[in-house]
Amino acid sequence: MDGHFVPAISFGAPVVRGIRGVTSLPLDVHLMIDSVDSQLEAFVSAGANSITVHVEAISDPAATLRKIRELGVRPGLTLRPTTSVD
Repeated sequence: MDGHFVPAISFGAPVVRGIRGVTSLPLDVHLMIDSVDSQLEAFVSAGANSITVHVEAISDPAATLRKIRELGVRPGLTLRPTTSVD
């Protein structure tokens, strides 16, 4: 959460890196941020096993999901409850 896409601010890649240092459990990172593409590599490098992004925050969902796969982690796509699936 970046304070822009949603009003709250949450932890970033450094916290994911710290958690990765103490567990081998899978880490799913749910990005609720505006600048998804610019942050993907940081979260993968920090140790994420999967990254979920909001369809409302990306201009080309297929390209973003492909990039996540190319970085070697599992992609996920989600939407806000108010977003139509049409």
